[in-house]
Amino acid sequence: PACVLDGSVQPGSSMSLSLEENTTTTFSSSYAAAKRFSSKGGSWGYSQGVEAVKFMPDTDIYLYGFGLFAETQSYTGHIKVCDEDSLSIAESPKISYGSGPGGIYDMLFDSPVFLKGGCWYTACATITGSNSQSGSGGRTTITAEDNGVPVQFQFKSSSMSSNGTDVNSGQ
Repeated sequence: PACVLDGSVQPGSSMSLSLEENTTTTFSSSYAAAKRFSSKGGSWGYSQGVEAVKFMPDTDIYLYGFGLFAETQSYTGHIKVCDEDSLSIAESPKISYGSGPGGIYDMLFDSPVFLKGGCWYTACATITGSNSQSGSGGRTTITAEDNGVPVQFQFKSSSMSSNGTDVNSGQ
C-alpha cells in the first residue's frame, strides 16, 4: 500500500501536531505546532478512556508529539500514533505530568516519528487525572507553516475514541 512507512522516503517538514486551541503556528524549540481548535471549551473529564482523532498531513513530516490540555499537576498518561490499520507505529512511555504554558502540556515521543504525506493516522492519548479544559470549534482542515513551508492537515473523528474526543471538541 502507498501508506506503508518503509523508511525509504526522505522526510519533509518537522511538525508537532498540537491538539490545542487556535490555528496560528507557534514555534517551540525546533518544531512548529499545528493547532486544530479555535477556542477552549468547558471542563473535560478522564475515565481511562482513549482520546483519539484521525489526521492526515499533505506532505511528509516528522511528528514530535501532541499538546494536551492540563490544568493541574496531577495527570498520568501516554500518547501514541496509529496507522490506517489502527496499528501503533509510535508510543510514548506512561508519565506523570502537569500543566504547561497556557494550560497545555507538550507530550513528546522519545524520538520524532516519520509520517508519510497523504496517509491517515490516528492521534491517541490515554489520560487519568482531574478534569481539564477541552478544545472546541475543531476544524476539519488547517494549514500551518514550518520555516515558511505550508503543511495542510485534515482531521476527522476516530472510532478509536472512547472518551468523547472527536473532530469538533475534546483533547
